[in-house]
This record gives sequence, C-alpha cells and structure tokens, in this order.
Amino acid sequence: MGVVKNAGTIRPFRDEDMDQVADLYEQVNGCPPQTSPQALRQYLQRVFVDNIWRDERFPSLVSEEKIGHINGCLGVVPRPMKFAGREIIAATSHSFAVAPQSRSSMAAISIARRFLAGPQDLSLCQGDEISVRIWELFGGALSQIYSLGWLKPLRPASYALAMLKRRGLTRLVSAPLQLLCSGADIIAPRVASTAFHFPRPALETRDVDVDIALQRLPAMTTAKKLRPCYSRESMEWLLATMQNNPNRGRLRQQMLLREGRVVGWYLYYLRDGVVAEVAQLASEPQ
Repeated sequence: MGVVKNAGTIRPFRDEDMDQVADLYEQVNGCPPQTSPQALRQYLQRVFVDNIWRDERFPSLVSEEKIGHINGCLGVVPRPMKFAGREIIAATSHSFAVAPQSRSSMAAISIARRFLAGPQDLSLCQGDEISVRIWELFGGALSQIYSLGWLKPLRPASYALAMLKRRGLTRLVSAPLQLLCSGADIIAPRVASTAFHFPRPALETRDVDVDIALQRLPAMTTAKKLRPCYSRESMEWLLATMQNNPNRGRLRQQMLLREGRVVGWYLYYLRDGVVAEVAQLASEPQ
C-alpha cells in the first residue's frame, strides 16, 4: 500500500505567492510553445492578482507543504451571474496544479474541499478527467452539454499533418509534406464540395464593439437560465485577458450584421499550423 502524506496547510492566495505559483504552474503544465516564461507569468498575474472580479470572499487557494513552500494551487475567479432571473455569484475554478512530488498527499482533495466550502451560490469547475473525479467526490456533477467538443476540418490535409506533428512526426519528414498538403487542400473543395466548400454568408462583418455587445447580449441569452452579467469595464477586461492568453494564440473577434443590425458574433483563437479554437458563438435565437 502507498503512504498518503499530509496535505499541509490550505490558505488563501497572497500577492507575494505569485512567483511560486508561476513556477509551480510551469513545472506541472510546461510553458506553451512560442511563449516565454515571462509572458506566462504576466498572464497568471493578470488572472490571480489583477482580476477585475477579485473578491476576498472568494480567494484563489494554495497548499503549503511547509511554511513558505507552496506545493499546490487553485485559481478562483468569482463571476456575477443571473440564474432564473436572480442575481448570484458563481466561483469558477481553473489552473488546478499540484507538484508531482506531492501527488501522493491529500493536497488536491483538501484544496477542492476548501473551495467548495466557500460562500458562493454556484461552483463552476473545469479540468481534466482527474479533476472531474475529484469534483464528483464532493457531489459535483459533470455538465454534459458544456463538456461537448466539436471539430470541423477546413483544410483536411493540413489538419491531418498537424495531428501527425502532435504525435511526434519530425520536422525533417513533415516539411516536404507541407507543400503536398497545401495542394491537396486546394483540390478538396472541388472533389468534396459539400464537406469542404463554404459559401460566404450573406452577412456583413465588423470588429466586436463592446457597447453593442452589452446591448445585444440579453437578446442572445434570453432562453438561458444561467447567464453572465457584465459591465463595460468587466467585458473589456475579459476580452483583453483573452487576447493575452499565451496558451491559445491570436484572438479574432467579429460581429455579424444583417441590414446594419447585429445578429450575432464569434470569437476564436488563430494559431498558425494548428487547430484554431472557438471561444464563443452567439446569435439571436431565431
């Protein structure tokens, strides 16, 4: 049988913990490609310390194995929301990290227990399968509809090559294939027009305007029981934070208009040579 170590002390995150938390995050998750450790630290500083919704009632949490030594952390961001028309506070968790040498301790369990014991009306948690199992231990439920993922190859050959690169295909082999894949992607819409030909929609596009988005958001979410609440300042902060996320890529934001009227928008991250990640799709119900 394995030996379960003591979890240590769970306490609220303090600003002076930032260097240790950034080191821990880099140790556990690594530094994203084409991202400097400094850029990663700046992003974590913005989320942990400079968060526009930061509230001492809903702190991020750290685990101290011994005084002055952090071996686990959980980023917590409180979010004002409405549920069935009633104003609530949701605490969203992210950046769950425990040092590899402390995995046999109860640090992760203790942090999760402390988080869920907070005064928030709703806890929203994200993470991998291990995180899901931890949250389910405390009565959490997996939200199936919000856990769904979808994939649409726009350039099928280049997508296949990108997946092979992720699985270890060397640059020496992939470089000559790139030109071949680009040619195949030009031919694909002609061979399989229903799958890879995308006619331009009869809608105008423009960059996202925060004031218009705030005005139109209620119409986009009218059928939703759980809805986010934004001020101009908080929406600007969130978009700026998304733009500076070193894990994702360049944020593209477009509103869609029909006869001058905004009917929806989309946000996505563009990363050259890899899969682009959709961050948000919004539209009028009809």
